[in-house]
Amino acid sequence: MYTYGWDEMEIIKRTYPNLCIDNSTGKVNSFLQKLMNCELLVCDAMETVYMEAIALRKPFIIFMPKDAYIPWDSEQPYFQLMEENGLLHYSYKSAASLLNSIYPNIQEWWLEPSRQKAIQRLRERYWHDVEDTELWWINEMKKLVDMGKGRKTWML
Repeated sequence: MYTYGWDEMEIIKRTYPNLCIDNSTGKVNSFLQKLMNCELLVCDAMETVYMEAIALRKPFIIFMPKDAYIPWDSEQPYFQLMEENGLLHYSYKSAASLLNSIYPNIQEWWLEPSRQKAIQRLRERYWHDVEDTELWWINEMKKLVDMGKGRKTWML
């Protein structure tokens, strides 16, 4: 990571001596392994990583500026659900306040019934438990082909 000479990592390490910062890469230190072993995932963007946390049922929070990602109308209820359950924050101060209030009882916070109900809705929307993955992929490809009928379609 390039720090532009600002020494952010040193400042963070001095301020939060118990914080573990891992910049390593490679198969031994895969992200999946780290995610499975972490207590709480903190994301600063709407990226695949929080969906992986949903799939693994790992506690997570997201913080980002409200205008950083504008969801489609169909996704708005899920963003509202995450916001109402403390999973989505539009300021770092809000996220930090939550972290200060739930630490060290992260699991207690995570397992609250209303939050788990929200997580289940997110899982149903964003993560599909599929028994026959081959059949699922075939059906997904058929949908793409059907969508492209009558149009020139390229598949790479």
